[in-house]
Amino acid sequence: MDSQPDDSSAEPGVLPEVYQQHLEEFRSLWTQRQEMLLSAELTAGDLDAWEERIAAHLDALLLPGEEAVIRLVAEGLCGEDAEIVFGAALVLLKLESQRAASLVGEALREAEDDRLEGIGQALCHAPIAWLETTLRQTLKSDVPPRALAAAEALAFHHKLRPEEPRLGALLADENPAVRAAAWRVVAAVDSAGGR
Repeated sequence: MDSQPDDSSAEPGVLPEVYQQHLEEFRSLWTQRQEMLLSAELTAGDLDAWEERIAAHLDALLLPGEEAVIRLVAEGLCGEDAEIVFGAALVLLKLESQRAASLVGEALREAEDDRLEGIGQALCHAPIAWLETTLRQTLKSDVPPRALAAAEALAFHHKLRPEEPRLGALLADENPAVRAAAWRVVAAVDSAGGR
C-alpha cells in the first residue's frame, strides 16, 4: 500500500497529490529502466531518453526544497514495498543534506527484507558522501544482509577495497545466499579495479 502524504505536512505551494504522482511515475520509470537493462534490444539512445524522463521527475521531486521533501517522502522509508522505500531513500539522498542522509542511515540500521533491498538500491544510485561513515559501520554489522547492503553501496561508489576483512567473513558465511551476494560485491570491486 502506497502512503499518501497528508495535506497538513506540505509546504505552501506544494500540492501533495501532484507530488505523489511524480513520485509514483519516478518509481515506475525506474523499475522499467532496470528491466530494460536486461534487454538485448536496448540501445544507448533508448536508455538516454528513458533517463531524461526519470531525471525530469526527480527534478520535480526535489523542487519543493529540503524541508518539504523530507515531510513528503520520509514516511516511505518505513514502507514494506521495496519500490516505495527505494523512491523515498533515493529522493532523500539526492537532496545531498546531512539531515536527509541521516534519515536514510537510521532506516538502514533497522531495515530488513524488502525495506533493506529498497534502501540498498538507493544507496547504489545516489550520493553517499554524508553516509560513508554510517556505511562503514554497517559493513561491520552482525546482520549479514545489512553488511552486504553497505558493502554493495561502497563497492558501487568505488569506496570498498578487496581486502576488506568483513567481506572475507561474508564470503565464508554458512548461508549460501550470503556467500553468493558477497561474491557479487567482490565482482563489483574487481570490475572497478579494486579502488
